[in-house]
Amino acid sequence: PLVSALKGFEVFVLVLVGIHLAGQLRTLADVRWLVDVLALILLVLVISSLLGAVLLPGEAFPPTLSGIRVLQGTAPVINSNTLTQFAALLGLVALIAWLEPLPGRQGVGAWAVIGIALVAIILSHSRTSTIAGALAVIVVLYLSGRRSLALGAAGAGAVAWFATEVLASFIFRGQTEEQVLNLSGRLTFWESTVGLLGDSPWVGHGFYAAQRALLGTSTVDNTYLDVMLGLGVLGVIVLLVPLLIAAAGLLAARPTRRDAPLYRSLALELTAIFIVVVIRS
Repeated sequence: PLVSALKGFEVFVLVLVGIHLAGQLRTLADVRWLVDVLALILLVLVISSLLGAVLLPGEAFPPTLSGIRVLQGTAPVINSNTLTQFAALLGLVALIAWLEPLPGRQGVGAWAVIGIALVAIILSHSRTSTIAGALAVIVVLYLSGRRSLALGAAGAGAVAWFATEVLASFIFRGQTEEQVLNLSGRLTFWESTVGLLGDSPWVGHGFYAAQRALLGTSTVDNTYLDVMLGLGVLGVIVLLVPLLIAAAGLLAARPTRRDAPLYRSLALELTAIFIVVVIRS
């Protein structure tokens, strides 16, 4: 109960901070400022991780269970999955800055940032965030009116997967097809988690404490199952309702050619961020 209470208080504080920040965003310029600040933070974290790869390669490339070495942040410590997510988000924001340049900015330096993000994605090698980022790129191209380019990107990805071994070897990262389809053992882990839900399906087994008490781990690598195990169906509903409202809002606010450049760039960026965060979770 104490662990659940402490974690619940942490989430409560974070929600209050989010509500406060949202209350300060009164204009599109305010939202632009916030996205720029977040992108700058991500850029610093990604660059620090890449510097760690050069200065502290032994710590920056620890071996995984499959035997390959992937990049993680060293100062601060950032696991490879989170680092790939950060790099994907950073790359998407930079891509949109180049696709939809704002007056006076013209996407200056966007390609340099995209290059930094791609290097981090390749080295940190997380499948989920990489696939989410690729999907977000296609959606961004489509929503920005570049539908032929979006279809071309999707087709190129399909050709790279089925006609060559380059993309497949990157995604498989030394694992067998069975291991990949089992999501590196996650599906087996999730089956065990689902088996515990029937004991308390509506309210769960205790927020943030259930994983530790029942499975001996801090997370089951799935936010939705984490919430369901801890708070049951009611907790998942509380989580999904805002996400569905946000998805509906983004869909309704999708940009058109008639919209102002600032609105177009923000609408695309928020949509891309939403896709990556939801899939990565």
